[in-house]
Amino acid sequence: MIRFESVDMVYGFLGGVRALRDVSLRLRRGEHVVILGPNGAGKSTLLRLLLGIARPTRGSVRWEAGIRPAIGFAPERPRLLPRTTVRDMLQLVANGTDAQNEMRRCLEALHLDTLLQRRTEGLSKGEAQRVSLAFAFLTSAPLVVLDEPFEGLDPLIRPVARGFILSSMSTGRTLITTTHRLEEVREPFLRALIINEGRVVQDISVEDLQEQARGRVLVRPTASTRADIATVLREQGMAPARYVVRGTYDDQPATLAGPFAADAPPSPDLKPLNLETLLQLWLQPQVS
Repeated sequence: MIRFESVDMVYGFLGGVRALRDVSLRLRRGEHVVILGPNGAGKSTLLRLLLGIARPTRGSVRWEAGIRPAIGFAPERPRLLPRTTVRDMLQLVANGTDAQNEMRRCLEALHLDTLLQRRTEGLSKGEAQRVSLAFAFLTSAPLVVLDEPFEGLDPLIRPVARGFILSSMSTGRTLITTTHRLEEVREPFLRALIINEGRVVQDISVEDLQEQARGRVLVRPTASTRADIATVLREQGMAPARYVVRGTYDDQPATLAGPFAADAPPSPDLKPLNLETLLQLWLQPQVS
């Protein structure tokens, strides 16, 4: 569907903020992709290029057949039409019998029935977020882009929004979303792009990501060096660690090394891995 080829994005002049660095990737039609990374990693910039709001400083963003498709979009901070009701705003894209049926489904799935007569400027952030989600999917666009779709939603509504998104993914529809909520990296997403400091540091299936997160991690004192870690691993007959970083484990500062498979040789220093710790191995600076 779309290719990013050696893309850099710099904001400002003469050494301004470099939001993306040499990003090359392909997003395919029908994929359900989640883009994960810390604040300032480059997630929203990637979406701006995808939406055509910005152009890359270097490199290219190329669409299949050279044509950008219609896109349903829900931004992190909902931007609803002012001085109109929720009903009137949704009716803008719900034309025809099929669309009216889809609108009724959206209203029920997102608990919006009671908001129809409310003016958009009087909605809470969570209510506006649900309306924005409904609008994005009611467009019937083949590509839906969601920027942090679960932000602003209370814990009881997040599962409702997730269920709505899952039920809205018809065959062939492409979904691209960003999040920093680790609990959201699961169905309906099938592929995860991990971004840090403007670079794609991992491009992995969600299934493989979750499998790796069930492995083990070596936890040592914070003063440990890479040489110290290598010595410990040799003594225990283990393979070298791909990543050695300063991080935390059980909320305590530590040097982390790994990842290792769940069936690694038993050791008091080997602890259960999880998604948060796995991301530390990928995102934290390496120990020298």
